[in-house]
Amino acid sequence: MKKKWFLAATMILLLSMQAREACSQATGMEGSGPVGFASVDGDGFSGPVTGGGDALTSSNVVTINGPGEFPKLVYLLYDRIKAYKNQSGNGTARYAPLVIILEEGIYREAAEVPNSGSVWGNSMLAIQEQGDLTVIGRGDVVLNFGINVKRSWNVLIRNITFQDYYDDGINIGEPETHHVWVDHCTFGHPATRPANKDHPDGGIDIKDGASYITVSWCHFRNSWKTGLVGHSDKNGAADTGRLKSTFYMNYYQNTHSRHPRVRFGEVHVLNNYYEGVTNYGIAAANQARVVAEGNFFRNTVWPMYADRTKSDFTAVYGPWSSETGNYPAAGLKQSGNLYDDSGLTRIFTSSDINVNMLNPGNKSIRFDELNPDSLFDPHAYYSYTAADALAVPDMVKASSGAGKVDFFANPVAVEESANNRPHLFSLYPNPVHDQFTVETYDSGLLILRNLAGALLFSTTATPGTARFSAITLKLDPGFYSVTFRTQERSITEKMIVISGR
Repeated sequence: MKKKWFLAATMILLLSMQAREACSQATGMEGSGPVGFASVDGDGFSGPVTGGGDALTSSNVVTINGPGEFPKLVYLLYDRIKAYKNQSGNGTARYAPLVIILEEGIYREAAEVPNSGSVWGNSMLAIQEQGDLTVIGRGDVVLNFGINVKRSWNVLIRNITFQDYYDDGINIGEPETHHVWVDHCTFGHPATRPANKDHPDGGIDIKDGASYITVSWCHFRNSWKTGLVGHSDKNGAADTGRLKSTFYMNYYQNTHSRHPRVRFGEVHVLNNYYEGVTNYGIAAANQARVVAEGNFFRNTVWPMYADRTKSDFTAVYGPWSSETGNYPAAGLKQSGNLYDDSGLTRIFTSSDINVNMLNPGNKSIRFDELNPDSLFDPHAYYSYTAADALAVPDMVKASSGAGKVDFFANPVAVEESANNRPHLFSLYPNPVHDQFTVETYDSGLLILRNLAGALLFSTTATPGTARFSAITLKLDPGFYSVTFRTQERSITEKMIVISGR
């Protein structure tokens, strides 16, 4: 077995691709791209979402050097709309793949930006008639307003904190909008929920026929209403067959409802962590088809439910009928989900709810299901490997939200002598989707183990870089330890595998 691992690793040992790695991180491509519907072909677009691309060149990268240059950002987006419509713009914008880098700072609402069309207004920045676009924060970037994505495609929004916005953090809408990836963003106030339960509104809302959306590795905190898929029971004509969305590896902390609440859409809720949700987690409502897989619910009273007619809802839940809208879901399927309600204190009785719907101890409500055998199979749309729900809390807390991954880091850009290096080796990117690079600064032994301590692979290493594949090494999603041992020292780092074999 050890020989087999050694041969496999030797076959995938490659020379360093430092410049390519740095470019891919900076432009928003981490590993193999998005997990979920943003990776699927549809609406005339061949997935996955790539945003502005992976080449950081002067022709496709624009840097907004802090909040003082906010008008520059607005004019850039406006000129790009005009270029798309074959009109002359105010500047030199060309309609080509574009990466917009926001440098750190708190970007507050501007009263008015003259001659900016409909790009800025109503407390939201509009990304409209925009394709092949990445908007990414570098450093601590905070927006005190939301982003409205409409009539746009192949858009990536990454590494931005949305805080104290009035309406939605990100609104994704209109049938012409497709293939949007929101990744490693943070939504909500850092300390407390707002006193006003209506504003801010949703963290992310997906509506009006938008489709092929992935929301991944985001942190939603201290909010009342977290996110909708489908905003109205009267919008079935535009939403039916659309709103295909994946929520993957997100962290919901001290939130209240809509994680998400779904109407009409096909939605896959995969490997998310819910902590201290005070009302309900996932809701499947009017004709929605929802698959909830491998999620972990900690101290969440009502993890998930499917809406029914009022009479059917009462038959299942008894007196607990406050959330029915009398618009039945098409179905809700759950698999591999776990809960821990040890921190809850209220004990429910038969006067509150049908006790058959309670978990042991009567402190939280069982996972609901409705017509599970009639729902879509996410594997029919895209390839993925669900992580074990037990591993999800640590994985999500370690890596979700803005500022958790340095997408601009080039671990090998600065030349240093081995004696001056603070570590014996570097491992990146981490978390790992498939390929990862190990750079060693001395000669020694490289060892890979699972969390139980079992040896999975070892090889000798000399100073330099080597690339490995989690798939070739047959690593399942989860936590691993990587140790580099020399004659004098030994250092171990934790590695998180997101998409393994």
